[in-house]
Amino acid sequence: MGWVQQPPPDPPPVVFADDPFLRNAGRQIGDEPPLYYALPALVCSLPLPLPAQVHLMRLVSGLFFVATAPVAWWAVRPLWPQRIAPVAAVAGTVAGLPMLAFLSAGVNNDSAVALAGALTFGLLVRYVRRPRLAGVGRCAVQSVGGLRQKRALCWRRWPWRCWVGGWFRPGGDCIGSGSWPSCCWPCCSWP
Repeated sequence: MGWVQQPPPDPPPVVFADDPFLRNAGRQIGDEPPLYYALPALVCSLPLPLPAQVHLMRLVSGLFFVATAPVAWWAVRPLWPQRIAPVAAVAGTVAGLPMLAFLSAGVNNDSAVALAGALTFGLLVRYVRRPRLAGVGRCAVQSVGGLRQKRALCWRRWPWRCWVGGWFRPGGDCIGSGSWPSCCWPCCSWP
């Protein structure tokens, strides 16, 4: 078995569209969740040379990783309100994961997914502790969950009701994955 590597382009590409690897891999576009394309699209729309765009995307990915440890601290703090050691252990473990740190130094969405997962877990913990207060935030995070999922579907006027801040919100737009709505699992009830 051998190593297959594409030769570096000569001259180097000026924009992403000039990269031969991306041209050959164009059939894969649309294979990842929308968030995977939305964040780099914002950076690519800036009038910067390609190397600066890549460095900026790597910086954004790294900032997502850096934000994940404090969010993990916030997420588990209600589980041990009187003890700091287990909370620090969770945050330290997240911050010290070498593979996540390595992946966050590249151009990908893994660190954004880790941050969103920590945020979702924290909202779930708060929902279990105080359902009325955390329900709004949890439904807000889960309603954009389709941006992180590969098979996202959007349904309009689905026959469910979401419990949001003490009021029922009938129907409306909800984003789900596969056949189960991700925004309305424990906070919603069928009519």
